[in-house]
Amino acid sequence: MQIPKHSLLARLLAFALVIGIIGNIINPMNPNFLQSLIVLFVATVGWFTLKGIKPFIARLTPRQVKGSVIGALVIMVVLQILILWFLPVTIYHDPYRVLTQADALSHHVSGWTSNYFWRYPNNVSIAYLMTLWLKFTQSFGLTTNTALHILSFITLDTFIVLMLKTMYDVSHHNRNVLFGGLAFMVASPFAYTYFLQVFYSDLPSLLVLLIIFNVLYRWPHFSTNQRIGSGIVLTLVVCLGQLLKPNLIVLIPAFVIVFALVFYHHNFNKLKIIVPTLLILVGFGLSVPAKQVIFNATHFENNEKYELPTVSWIAMGLNKETRGVYNGDDIAYEIGLPDKDTRQDFETQLVKDRVHELGPFGLIQQWTIKLAILLNAENPQDFYNGGLIQKPGWIARHGNFYSRLVSLIYQVATILLFASLVTRLWHWRSRYDNQAQVVTLLSIVTILGYMGFHSLVWETEPRYGQIVLPLVMFALAALPAPAKQVTVPLKTKYQSFMPVVGLVTLLLGAYGLKLTSGQPQIIAAQRSQLSKQYGSKQTTPINHHDVVTQRVDFKAPVRYFSLLSNSKTILINTQTHMTYQLTSQPNTNSHVYKGLLPAGSYEIRVTNSSAENENLDIIKTQNYRLAPYPLYFNNHQQKFASLIYKAVN
Repeated sequence: MQIPKHSLLARLLAFALVIGIIGNIINPMNPNFLQSLIVLFVATVGWFTLKGIKPFIARLTPRQVKGSVIGALVIMVVLQILILWFLPVTIYHDPYRVLTQADALSHHVSGWTSNYFWRYPNNVSIAYLMTLWLKFTQSFGLTTNTALHILSFITLDTFIVLMLKTMYDVSHHNRNVLFGGLAFMVASPFAYTYFLQVFYSDLPSLLVLLIIFNVLYRWPHFSTNQRIGSGIVLTLVVCLGQLLKPNLIVLIPAFVIVFALVFYHHNFNKLKIIVPTLLILVGFGLSVPAKQVIFNATHFENNEKYELPTVSWIAMGLNKETRGVYNGDDIAYEIGLPDKDTRQDFETQLVKDRVHELGPFGLIQQWTIKLAILLNAENPQDFYNGGLIQKPGWIARHGNFYSRLVSLIYQVATILLFASLVTRLWHWRSRYDNQAQVVTLLSIVTILGYMGFHSLVWETEPRYGQIVLPLVMFALAALPAPAKQVTVPLKTKYQSFMPVVGLVTLLLGAYGLKLTSGQPQIIAAQRSQLSKQYGSKQTTPINHHDVVTQRVDFKAPVRYFSLLSNSKTILINTQTHMTYQLTSQPNTNSHVYKGLLPAGSYEIRVTNSSAENENLDIIKTQNYRLAPYPLYFNNHQQKFASLIYKAVN
């Protein structure tokens, strides 16, 4: 029997993941030598900690394994509920634009809040689907906040439980793989930050990918009835996934590549993958009329006057100054152009100019840095939010430390996850006559597809790289561990100390990062708003002697407070009755106070002392609470309205 060769595609992914590991050690956008040393040291200790606890895992009885997993999940659920209740974040950018539109549609408010959806019509689908959920939850009297928390909670925990079951089954009940997945998802910020606190298309896209590969992997073992049911689910899930994230289309070239390899090795007749593949294609096909149905249901029509051509994102990805991440300046200039055709011509020429400027070596460098940025897991607590709405005192007093700790845990967890997969990828000898191995290869090629899309073609962001996580964990579980591993066994008396050593190292590392990267911490904030660049109308006229007030609490001293306002603004400490005058900032639409504001409760008071009407930025929703306390307009309460403010220590 001929021994299979090492998989070139698997080794290519291993190389890409090594770049991701380096990108988590050395920040590709803002490298800092001391910080890199700290992350590297903590990750190294973490690697040996994992090696040290393996014997303990091996000694667990099946009942203890089950109890440990259930216990960890119960603790996770309790922590998630506490975080959603006590630590809500102020959501902004795309997720807020989507949720506020869904909030309006669910209350039968017709029309679109800005030209944002004309520029990004792909997000009409998620806005509509979110609308259906909000209409359902409103029948129980729930606010939009609670409804979205429940949706995030259900979707995230469904993903985690299904991912753990998948890893355990695919790895043939490998305990180390199970506890590795449990540690990554339950003991890291994965379950408690972005995916929990901000509902957006990223989270359901993870679940979509996981379901697709679950069905593909288990298809040969399904009965006829199971195949019928799974086939329907597969088709609908692909359709839904394409509506939510059009880059799911990378599955099609992945299938083409894998099928070509299987056909080349004459093993097509040994696999049962044709039917689910056809169902996936049907799912993609159904997404086209489904999208039009959604457009009709929401009375949405494309408007090419505002649309951005595809080449815009390619040009942005070639921007050397920003290393291919989203660039507001690029978009702002393009928005100023009169129509889509003009933008198309301008961006096409810009792509040519940037390619010429970069040159061959510059392009390789750009792509490499973009890949490192894509796979960087730093600061997941900051994705798509402007900080905690109201930071508790115990967090505010040590905000930098907690922030660095959260980031460090996720970076180290990502490094260890990637490193574990790299060792398996490098030694893997792929076979093409086995459904499990072919589906595993498909997951590898799909990961490469996502990486290639965001590093070679599109713009990139660290958040975008999260989409590969279910496939990385799937591949880790499906691939066998290297046959020969050179390890230095730890003495039993040292093994028991490794978890303690790892925890202490982690805490010291976070403290070290805090000392090297002290940044101002947001104490309280309400930053949800609809950007004026998308033609939003969020200003409210205030007449002569009108008064707008809103309460805000500071659980720690504040040294900088800003409010989006053109009118006279003061802060009044409700305990001491001290008054603090905010000053207008030149060339900006804001008032600020620079100085010490003691911890306590304050009233923001905005008045129009001029003889003419003034416009004040007030954000209003139908059923979404933006801040802990309502806004008062001439003593009339507006429960779902708020000013836009930020308090920093």
